[in-house]
Amino acid sequence: MVRKIVALVLLGILGLSAELWINVIQDPGAEFGVGDWSTDIWEFPEGVGVADSARVNEHDSSRAYEGYYSFLTDTDKDPGGENIYCDVWCYQHLRVPKAISDIDTLHWAVFVNESGTSNMFRFYISLCAQSGKQLIWCTGRSNEPSNDTLYSVEFPLPDSGKWFEWGSDPYKVWTNQTDWVDRDTIFEVRLVSRGVNTLFWIGQEVSWDNIVLEGLAYYDYAAESIDSDETADEYYTPVATFANEGIKDDLAGMVYAEILDGEARVYIDSQEVDIPHESSEQVTFAEWTVPHDGSYTLRVYPILELDEYSADDTLEQALTGLGLDETHPNLFPTLEIKGSTIHYSLPQNQEGTLTLYDATGRRIERMAVTRSGRIELGAELPSGVYIVRLESGYSAYTGKVVLVR
Repeated sequence: MVRKIVALVLLGILGLSAELWINVIQDPGAEFGVGDWSTDIWEFPEGVGVADSARVNEHDSSRAYEGYYSFLTDTDKDPGGENIYCDVWCYQHLRVPKAISDIDTLHWAVFVNESGTSNMFRFYISLCAQSGKQLIWCTGRSNEPSNDTLYSVEFPLPDSGKWFEWGSDPYKVWTNQTDWVDRDTIFEVRLVSRGVNTLFWIGQEVSWDNIVLEGLAYYDYAAESIDSDETADEYYTPVATFANEGIKDDLAGMVYAEILDGEARVYIDSQEVDIPHESSEQVTFAEWTVPHDGSYTLRVYPILELDEYSADDTLEQALTGLGLDETHPNLFPTLEIKGSTIHYSLPQNQEGTLTLYDATGRRIERMAVTRSGRIELGAELPSGVYIVRLESGYSAYTGKVVLVR
Protein backbone atom coordinates (compact mmCIF):
# COMPACT_ATOMS: atom_id res chain seq x y z
CA MET A 1 0.00 0.00 0.00
CA VAL A 2 1.33 3.41 -0.89
CA ARG A 3 2.18 5.21 2.35
CA LYS A 4 2.65 8.77 1.25
CA ILE A 5 2.02 11.04 -1.67
CA VAL A 6 5.42 11.39 -3.34
CA ALA A 7 6.00 14.57 -5.30
CA LEU A 8 7.59 13.80 -8.66
CA VAL A 9 6.98 17.22 -10.20
CA LEU A 10 8.08 20.74 -9.41
CA LEU A 11 11.18 19.36 -7.72
CA GLY A 12 13.47 21.30 -10.01
CA ILE A 13 11.60 24.49 -9.14
CA LEU A 14 11.76 23.81 -5.43
CA GLY A 15 15.34 22.56 -5.49
CA LEU A 16 14.45 19.38 -3.61
CA SER A 17 14.94 15.69 -4.06
CA ALA A 18 11.86 13.45 -4.02
CA GLU A 19 10.09 14.15 -0.72
CA LEU A 20 6.94 13.15 1.12
CA TRP A 21 3.96 15.44 0.59
CA ILE A 22 0.93 15.71 2.85
CA ASN A 23 -2.22 17.77 3.22
CA VAL A 24 -1.16 20.39 5.77
CA ILE A 25 -4.81 21.37 6.43
CA GLN A 26 -5.89 19.19 9.32
CA ASP A 27 -9.34 17.58 9.12
CA PRO A 28 -11.58 20.38 7.80
CA GLY A 29 -14.94 20.49 9.62
CA ALA A 30 -18.35 21.58 8.38
CA GLU A 31 -20.41 22.65 11.35
CA PHE A 32 -20.19 26.10 12.88
CA GLY A 33 -17.44 26.12 15.50
CA VAL A 34 -16.70 22.40 15.17
CA GLY A 35 -13.43 20.77 14.21
CA ASP A 36 -10.09 22.35 13.39
CA TRP A 37 -11.63 25.19 11.37
CA SER A 38 -12.66 28.28 13.31
CA THR A 39 -15.70 30.14 11.95
CA ASP A 40 -16.90 33.69 12.37
CA ILE A 41 -19.16 36.31 10.82
CA TRP A 42 -18.01 39.87 10.16
CA GLU A 43 -20.31 42.78 9.53
CA PHE A 44 -19.92 46.48 8.80
CA PRO A 45 -21.13 48.72 10.27
CA GLU A 46 -21.22 46.66 13.45
CA GLY A 47 -24.56 46.00 15.08
CA VAL A 48 -26.74 46.21 11.96
CA GLY A 49 -27.78 42.56 12.25
CA VAL A 50 -26.18 41.11 9.13
CA ALA A 51 -24.81 38.29 11.23
CA ASP A 52 -28.38 37.18 11.91
CA SER A 53 -28.92 36.31 8.26
CA ALA A 54 -25.48 35.04 7.21
CA ARG A 55 -24.47 31.73 8.64
CA VAL A 56 -22.27 28.70 8.37
CA ASN A 57 -24.38 25.61 7.84
CA GLU A 58 -23.79 21.91 8.06
CA HIS A 59 -22.57 20.76 4.68
CA ASP A 60 -25.03 18.78 2.54
CA SER A 61 -23.20 15.46 2.19
CA SER A 62 -25.50 14.38 -0.64
CA ARG A 63 -23.86 17.04 -2.80
CA ALA A 64 -20.30 16.34 -1.66
CA TYR A 65 -17.63 16.38 -4.34
CA GLU A 66 -15.44 13.76 -2.68
CA GLY A 67 -16.53 13.98 0.92
CA TYR A 68 -13.55 15.88 2.31
CA TYR A 69 -15.77 18.87 2.85
CA SER A 70 -15.01 22.02 4.75
CA PHE A 71 -18.11 24.19 5.08
CA LEU A 72 -21.13 25.86 3.51
CA THR A 73 -21.74 29.62 3.65
CA ASP A 74 -25.07 31.34 3.14
CA THR A 75 -25.36 35.10 2.62
CA ASP A 76 -28.45 34.81 0.46
CA LYS A 77 -30.82 36.56 2.88
CA ASP A 78 -31.33 40.33 2.70
CA PRO A 79 -30.63 41.88 6.12
CA GLY A 80 -32.03 45.28 5.06
CA GLY A 81 -30.16 48.55 5.02
CA GLU A 82 -27.79 49.92 2.41
CA ASN A 83 -24.15 49.29 1.54
CA ILE A 84 -23.79 46.57 4.14
CA TYR A 85 -21.02 44.05 3.75
CA CYS A 86 -21.25 40.66 5.33
CA ASP A 87 -18.43 38.12 5.42
CA VAL A 88 -18.83 34.52 6.50
CA TRP A 89 -15.39 33.05 6.88
CA CYS A 90 -13.56 30.00 8.15
CA TYR A 91 -9.89 29.95 8.94
CA GLN A 92 -7.33 27.49 10.23
CA HIS A 93 -3.94 28.19 11.73
CA LEU A 94 -1.65 25.51 10.38
CA ARG A 95 -0.46 23.21 13.13
CA VAL A 96 3.03 23.41 11.59
CA PRO A 97 3.53 26.64 9.55
CA LYS A 98 5.05 26.00 6.11
CA ALA A 99 7.54 27.98 4.05
CA ILE A 100 6.05 28.77 0.65
CA SER A 101 9.01 26.95 -0.94
CA ASP A 102 7.82 23.77 0.78
CA ILE A 103 4.24 23.97 -0.53
CA ASP A 104 3.34 22.25 -3.79
CA THR A 105 -0.34 22.72 -4.62
CA LEU A 106 -3.51 24.30 -3.33
CA HIS A 107 -6.71 22.83 -4.74
CA TRP A 108 -10.36 22.76 -3.79
CA ALA A 109 -13.88 22.37 -5.18
CA VAL A 110 -16.79 24.83 -5.03
CA PHE A 111 -20.56 24.38 -5.41
CA VAL A 112 -22.69 27.50 -5.96
CA ASN A 113 -26.42 27.32 -5.27
CA GLU A 114 -27.52 30.43 -7.16
CA SER A 115 -29.30 30.70 -10.50
CA GLY A 116 -28.42 34.30 -11.38
CA THR A 117 -24.66 34.63 -11.69
CA SER A 118 -25.06 38.37 -12.29
CA ASN A 119 -26.07 38.61 -8.63
CA MET A 120 -22.93 36.90 -7.40
CA PHE A 121 -20.53 38.98 -5.38
CA ARG A 122 -17.37 37.42 -4.03
CA PHE A 123 -15.98 34.34 -2.32
CA TYR A 124 -12.31 33.52 -2.01
CA ILE A 125 -9.61 31.40 -0.44
CA SER A 126 -6.40 32.97 0.84
CA LEU A 127 -3.01 32.07 2.30
CA CYS A 128 -1.65 34.35 5.04
CA ALA A 129 2.06 34.61 5.79
CA GLN A 130 3.71 35.55 9.06
CA SER A 131 5.33 38.45 7.18
CA GLY A 132 1.86 39.97 6.67
CA LYS A 133 1.61 39.07 2.97
CA GLN A 134 -1.63 37.56 1.69
CA LEU A 135 -2.31 35.66 -1.53
CA ILE A 136 -5.99 35.44 -2.52
CA TRP A 137 -7.80 33.32 -5.11
CA CYS A 138 -11.10 35.09 -5.75
CA THR A 139 -14.17 34.71 -7.96
CA GLY A 140 -17.24 36.77 -8.69
CA ARG A 141 -15.44 40.09 -8.55
CA SER A 142 -11.69 40.17 -8.17
CA ASN A 143 -9.85 42.03 -5.45
CA GLU A 144 -7.44 44.66 -6.66
CA PRO A 145 -4.12 44.53 -4.80
CA SER A 146 -4.32 47.27 -2.19
CA ASN A 147 -0.63 47.28 -1.28
CA ASP A 148 2.58 45.38 -1.85
CA THR A 149 1.67 42.69 0.68
CA LEU A 150 -1.65 41.68 -0.92
CA TYR A 151 -2.14 39.95 -4.24
CA SER A 152 -5.30 38.53 -5.80
CA VAL A 153 -5.76 35.87 -8.47
CA GLU A 154 -9.21 35.56 -10.07
CA PHE A 155 -10.60 32.15 -10.97
CA PRO A 156 -13.72 31.54 -13.13
CA LEU A 157 -17.17 31.69 -11.61
CA PRO A 158 -18.50 28.12 -11.43
CA ASP A 159 -21.77 27.16 -13.06
CA SER A 160 -24.70 27.09 -10.70
CA GLY A 161 -25.58 23.63 -9.43
CA LYS A 162 -22.29 22.03 -10.50
CA TRP A 163 -19.13 21.23 -8.62
CA PHE A 164 -16.19 23.23 -9.93
CA GLU A 165 -12.63 22.09 -9.20
CA TRP A 166 -9.72 24.50 -9.10
CA GLY A 167 -6.02 24.25 -8.29
CA SER A 168 -2.92 26.41 -8.32
CA ASP A 169 0.80 26.42 -7.61
CA PRO A 170 1.20 28.83 -4.66
CA TYR A 171 5.01 28.84 -4.95
CA LYS A 172 4.94 30.06 -8.54
CA VAL A 173 2.29 32.72 -7.92
CA TRP A 174 3.97 33.89 -4.71
CA THR A 175 7.48 34.23 -6.10
CA ASN A 176 6.23 36.06 -9.20
CA GLN A 177 5.43 39.04 -6.97
CA THR A 178 8.07 41.71 -6.54
CA ASP A 179 10.05 41.35 -3.30
CA TRP A 180 8.09 38.29 -2.15
CA VAL A 181 10.53 35.65 -0.94
CA ASP A 182 10.13 31.88 -1.14
CA ARG A 183 10.91 31.50 2.58
CA ASP A 184 7.81 33.44 3.63
CA THR A 185 5.98 31.20 6.08
CA ILE A 186 2.28 30.40 5.63
CA PHE A 187 0.52 30.06 8.96
CA GLU A 188 -3.18 30.48 8.12
CA VAL A 189 -5.69 29.48 5.42
CA ARG A 190 -8.95 31.43 5.06
CA LEU A 191 -12.19 30.68 3.20
CA VAL A 192 -14.56 33.63 2.82
CA SER A 193 -18.01 34.21 1.32
CA ARG A 194 -19.24 37.82 1.06
CA GLY A 195 -22.63 39.37 0.42
CA VAL A 196 -23.33 43.08 -0.03
CA ASN A 197 -26.41 45.29 -0.29
CA THR A 198 -26.21 48.15 -2.78
CA LEU A 199 -29.48 48.69 -4.70
CA PHE A 200 -30.42 45.09 -3.96
CA TRP A 201 -28.98 42.27 -1.90
CA ILE A 202 -26.29 40.26 -3.65
CA GLY A 203 -25.57 37.11 -1.74
CA GLN A 204 -24.92 33.46 -2.39
CA GLU A 205 -24.83 30.01 -0.91
CA VAL A 206 -21.45 28.40 -1.46
CA SER A 207 -20.25 24.91 -0.55
CA TRP A 208 -16.49 24.42 -0.21
CA ASP A 209 -15.16 20.90 -0.54
CA ASN A 210 -12.06 18.76 -1.05
CA ILE A 211 -9.65 21.44 0.14
CA VAL A 212 -5.99 20.39 0.09
CA LEU A 213 -2.88 22.45 0.73
CA GLU A 214 -0.16 20.00 -0.22
CA GLY A 215 3.22 20.53 1.42
CA LEU A 216 6.32 18.73 2.57
CA ALA A 217 6.09 16.83 5.83
CA TYR A 218 8.33 18.59 8.33
CA TYR A 219 7.82 16.12 11.20
CA ASP A 220 6.91 12.50 10.52
CA TYR A 221 8.02 9.37 12.37
CA ALA A 222 6.86 5.98 11.10
CA ALA A 223 7.38 2.30 11.91
CA GLU A 224 9.44 1.02 9.00
CA SER A 225 9.84 -2.70 9.75
CA ILE A 226 9.61 -5.38 12.44
CA ASP A 227 12.98 -7.14 12.55
CA SER A 228 12.54 -9.74 15.30
CA ASP A 229 11.38 -13.32 14.62
CA GLU A 230 7.78 -14.43 14.30
CA THR A 231 8.34 -17.23 16.84
CA ALA A 232 8.83 -16.47 20.54
CA ASP A 233 10.52 -19.07 22.74
CA GLU A 234 10.43 -18.73 26.51
CA TYR A 235 11.99 -15.30 26.16
CA TYR A 236 11.43 -12.84 23.31
CA THR A 237 13.03 -9.48 22.48
CA PRO A 238 11.07 -7.19 20.11
CA VAL A 239 13.25 -5.42 17.55
CA ALA A 240 11.92 -2.84 15.07
CA THR A 241 13.19 -0.09 12.76
CA PHE A 242 11.68 3.38 12.87
CA ALA A 243 12.17 6.14 10.30
CA ASN A 244 12.07 9.92 10.34
CA GLU A 245 10.36 10.59 7.01
CA GLY A 246 10.10 14.34 7.49
CA ILE A 247 12.59 17.00 6.46
CA LYS A 248 13.29 18.29 9.99
CA ASP A 249 15.31 16.52 12.67
CA ASP A 250 15.00 18.82 15.69
CA LEU A 251 12.33 16.77 17.51
CA ALA A 252 12.72 13.66 19.66
CA GLY A 253 9.94 11.09 19.87
CA MET A 254 8.93 7.94 21.72
CA VAL A 255 8.73 4.49 20.10
CA TYR A 256 6.67 1.66 21.57
CA ALA A 257 6.36 -2.10 21.34
CA GLU A 258 3.27 -3.93 22.60
CA ILE A 259 2.37 -7.62 22.66
CA LEU A 260 -1.28 -8.64 22.73
CA ASP A 261 -2.80 -11.92 23.79
CA GLY A 262 -6.11 -11.59 21.97
CA GLU A 263 -7.40 -8.19 23.10
CA ALA A 264 -5.37 -8.16 26.31
CA ARG A 265 -2.04 -6.37 26.37
CA VAL A 266 0.56 -8.54 28.11
CA TYR A 267 3.67 -6.47 27.34
CA ILE A 268 4.63 -2.88 26.60
CA ASP A 269 7.98 -1.12 26.46
CA SER A 270 9.09 2.26 25.13
CA GLN A 271 12.24 4.20 24.34
CA GLU A 272 13.04 7.77 23.40
CA VAL A 273 14.68 8.24 20.01
CA ASP A 274 16.06 11.22 18.12
CA ILE A 275 16.29 10.16 14.46
CA PRO A 276 17.94 12.47 11.89
CA HIS A 277 15.68 13.47 9.02
CA GLU A 278 15.28 11.05 6.11
CA SER A 279 17.02 8.26 8.03
CA SER A 280 16.08 5.29 10.23
CA GLU A 281 17.12 3.65 13.49
CA GLN A 282 16.74 0.10 14.76
CA VAL A 283 15.45 -0.19 18.32
CA THR A 284 15.78 -3.20 20.63
CA PHE A 285 13.14 -3.32 23.34
CA ALA A 286 13.16 -5.04 26.75
CA GLU A 287 13.01 -8.81 26.90
CA TRP A 288 9.61 -10.44 27.40
CA THR A 289 8.97 -13.67 29.25
CA VAL A 290 6.40 -15.71 27.29
CA PRO A 291 3.73 -16.88 29.76
CA HIS A 292 2.32 -19.80 27.75
CA ASP A 293 2.03 -21.32 24.31
CA GLY A 294 -0.33 -19.49 22.01
CA SER A 295 -0.84 -16.87 19.34
CA TYR A 296 0.15 -13.29 20.07
CA THR A 297 0.38 -10.03 18.16
CA LEU A 298 3.41 -7.73 18.23
CA ARG A 299 2.59 -4.08 17.55
CA VAL A 300 5.17 -1.28 17.14
CA TYR A 301 4.53 2.43 16.67
CA PRO A 302 6.02 5.90 17.30
CA ILE A 303 4.47 8.85 19.12
CA LEU A 304 5.61 12.28 17.97
CA GLU A 305 3.78 15.35 19.24
CA LEU A 306 3.84 17.15 15.88
CA ASP A 307 3.59 14.06 13.68
CA GLU A 308 1.98 15.30 10.47
CA TYR A 309 1.08 11.91 9.01
CA SER A 310 0.18 9.27 11.56
CA ALA A 311 -2.12 7.01 9.54
CA ASP A 312 0.64 4.54 8.63
CA ASP A 313 2.74 4.66 11.79
CA THR A 314 1.77 1.29 13.26
CA LEU A 315 3.03 -2.14 12.16
CA GLU A 316 1.78 -5.50 13.47
CA GLN A 317 3.15 -9.02 13.25
CA ALA A 318 1.64 -12.33 14.36
CA LEU A 319 3.71 -14.19 16.95
CA THR A 320 3.70 -17.87 17.86
CA GLY A 321 4.51 -18.12 21.54
CA LEU A 322 6.33 -21.19 22.87
CA GLY A 323 6.13 -20.29 26.53
CA LEU A 324 6.99 -21.82 29.86
CA ASP A 325 5.29 -24.98 31.05
CA GLU A 326 1.86 -24.27 32.46
CA THR A 327 2.99 -25.50 35.89
CA HIS A 328 5.87 -23.01 35.97
CA PRO A 329 5.17 -19.95 38.16
CA ASN A 330 4.29 -16.68 36.46
CA LEU A 331 7.52 -14.69 36.11
CA PHE A 332 6.44 -11.29 34.78
CA PRO A 333 4.77 -8.25 36.28
CA THR A 334 1.63 -6.58 34.95
CA LEU A 335 0.88 -2.89 34.56
CA GLU A 336 -2.50 -1.40 33.68
CA ILE A 337 -3.45 2.26 33.47
CA LYS A 338 -7.03 3.50 33.74
CA GLY A 339 -7.35 7.28 33.66
CA SER A 340 -5.10 8.60 36.45
CA THR A 341 -5.00 5.26 38.30
CA ILE A 342 -2.04 2.88 37.92
CA HIS A 343 -2.71 -0.81 38.68
CA TYR A 344 0.32 -3.10 39.09
CA SER A 345 1.12 -6.63 40.23
CA LEU A 346 4.28 -8.69 40.80
CA PRO A 347 4.65 -12.46 41.10
CA GLN A 348 4.98 -13.91 44.57
CA ASN A 349 8.28 -13.22 46.36
CA GLN A 350 9.35 -10.62 43.82
CA GLU A 351 10.19 -6.99 44.47
CA GLY A 352 10.23 -4.16 41.98
CA THR A 353 10.29 -0.43 41.44
CA LEU A 354 7.66 1.86 39.98
CA THR A 355 8.97 5.09 38.42
CA LEU A 356 7.05 8.08 37.06
CA TYR A 357 8.57 10.39 34.42
CA ASP A 358 7.24 13.51 32.74
CA ALA A 359 7.13 13.90 28.95
CA THR A 360 10.71 15.27 28.87
CA GLY A 361 12.10 12.18 30.64
CA ARG A 362 12.57 13.92 34.00
CA ARG A 363 11.94 11.55 36.90
CA ILE A 364 9.05 12.67 39.09
CA GLU A 365 8.91 9.82 41.63
CA ARG A 366 10.32 6.34 42.26
CA MET A 367 9.05 3.82 44.82
CA ALA A 368 9.58 0.19 45.80
CA VAL A 369 6.59 -2.11 45.25
CA THR A 370 5.69 -5.71 46.10
CA ARG A 371 2.78 -8.00 45.23
CA SER A 372 -0.06 -5.90 43.78
CA GLY A 373 -1.78 -2.62 44.31
CA ARG A 374 -2.82 0.64 42.73
CA ILE A 375 -1.62 4.23 42.81
CA GLU A 376 -3.71 7.32 42.14
CA LEU A 377 -1.73 10.18 40.63
CA GLY A 378 -2.03 13.24 42.83
CA ALA A 379 -3.93 16.38 41.95
CA GLU A 380 -0.71 18.38 42.27
CA LEU A 381 0.48 17.05 38.93
CA PRO A 382 -0.42 19.36 36.03
CA SER A 383 -2.12 18.22 32.84
CA GLY A 384 0.20 16.46 30.43
CA VAL A 385 1.69 13.16 29.33
CA TYR A 386 3.55 10.98 31.86
CA ILE A 387 5.46 7.73 31.49
CA VAL A 388 5.18 4.94 34.11
CA ARG A 389 7.79 2.17 34.26
CA LEU A 390 7.42 -0.98 36.38
CA GLU A 391 10.61 -3.01 36.77
CA SER A 392 11.31 -6.34 38.45
CA GLY A 393 14.13 -8.84 38.32
CA TYR A 394 12.77 -10.41 35.13
CA SER A 395 11.27 -7.71 32.93
CA ALA A 396 9.98 -4.17 32.68
CA TYR A 397 6.70 -2.64 31.57
CA THR A 398 6.26 0.94 30.41
CA GLY A 399 2.94 2.73 30.04
CA LYS A 400 1.67 6.22 29.22
CA VAL A 401 -0.68 8.31 31.38
CA VAL A 402 -2.48 11.34 29.92
CA LEU A 403 -3.72 13.69 32.65
CA VAL A 404 -6.39 16.24 31.86
CA ARG A 405 -7.16 18.53 34.76
